[in-house]
Amino acid sequence: MNLTHMEIQILATGLMILGAYTGGVVAIKFNIGEVVGQILGGMLIGPYCLGLLFKKIFIFYGHDLNTLNKLMSDYKASFDEFHFFIFLFLGVVIF
Repeated sequence: MNLTHMEIQILATGLMILGAYTGGVVAIKFNIGEVVGQILGGMLIGPYCLGLLFKKIFIFYGHDLNTLNKLMSDYKASFDEFHFFIFLFLGVVIF
């Protein structure tokens, strides 16, 4: 396990928990399964959907996209290093 992106991993973990919780609450309001809402919330917080949102924001405010590309590459790299945690969480769910 590589710890070079520890700050980003902590932020990403917090965002995933927040996204899953929010997605679950919204799904309950629409009478959809809570787990489906949590999965959709996690997908929205993932690096690809979040990258598209940030790209639109950066373009709207006229910021440099090279800075965004650097930030999103670090964010994607931190997700690639989550393999250990994925197996840990799946083990907890299976248990």
